[in-house]
Amino acid sequence: MTQSTMNELAAASVVEEIKKRGALRVGMWSFHPWAMQDKSGKWIGYEIDVATRLAEDMGVKLELVPTPYAQLVPDLKTGKFDVIISGIGITPERNLEINFSIPYKWIGVGILVGKQHQGKISSIADLNKPEIKLVRRGAAVAKNIWRDYFPKAQDQQLEDDAKCLQAVLDGEAHAIISNDPKPHFALMQRPDAFYITPGLHPIEHYCVGVGMRKGDPDALNLFNNWVDQRDKDGWLKERSDYWNESTAWFDQVDDNPFLMTG
Repeated sequence: MTQSTMNELAAASVVEEIKKRGALRVGMWSFHPWAMQDKSGKWIGYEIDVATRLAEDMGVKLELVPTPYAQLVPDLKTGKFDVIISGIGITPERNLEINFSIPYKWIGVGILVGKQHQGKISSIADLNKPEIKLVRRGAAVAKNIWRDYFPKAQDQQLEDDAKCLQAVLDGEAHAIISNDPKPHFALMQRPDAFYITPGLHPIEHYCVGVGMRKGDPDALNLFNNWVDQRDKDGWLKERSDYWNESTAWFDQVDDNPFLMTG
């Protein structure tokens, strides 16, 4: 690659656009505890912290662009925002369309079991039976998780997490398949009703990264290095622990799906 070509690539990088504009435009969608609005309408959450810190470290303002989940990749490609920071999993299919930074968060997928089954259900084999009923919230947990691990069990999709948890509480289902931090928060609030066992949690992980348009080596280099630095100095873990391991933020929002009332 000639120096001239390298200069042209650098000049065309979204990094230069962000610097000239003085603002980082971030595509995101709302889901707890990653990006949500507090009681005053302000955006808060783990992804908001990540986006805010990235903009600060770049010396620019942050502009959030709320976007339906299905539109994140298409809108990124057409330039409606600069990057995606929205819990979007890194997959080969998505990587054919956009680039990702190195992961800034790994998310566990696991099983929360009704307490009445403790001692009887502690492994994948215990749940992979025709008489076992597993619940999950719509497409929140990919169907391949159920298909790959529990093809013999009954798979029921409910419209929200609260109904899934209630089904287990009422004995209508044996367990719920869910992404973290739902199992953690449910167990924290109702240790009398649920349990988690190492044999079932987590059963799988997926990772998320900063999404960006293809053909931009400068942006990829910048965001990779930023994630690496914030990982090594412990900032990413500290923020993740706050939003995913503690209930300190619970009273900041009205519509908290992790707050159990039953």
